[in-house]
Amino acid sequence: MPLDLPLNYANEKLPPVSKGLILWLKEVFPDRMPDNEINLNDLRFKQGQISVVKTLESIYEETKENVYAET
Repeated sequence: MPLDLPLNYANEKLPPVSKGLILWLKEVFPDRMPDNEINLNDLRFKQGQISVVKTLESIYEETKENVYAET
């Protein structure tokens, strides 16, 4: 999932995001439907967690691609 806006490294100073962090977050906040009944607010909260993980994964991928492009 690419970021909504392209990264501009002249203006953006992103902290490093490690692959290990992404793997851990995906384990802790899996992208799947809840097994039990859940109210709408809890579902939205879980969707937000997954959105953050996906955004961090996109940042990781974009920064990884740009590191390889610059060498």
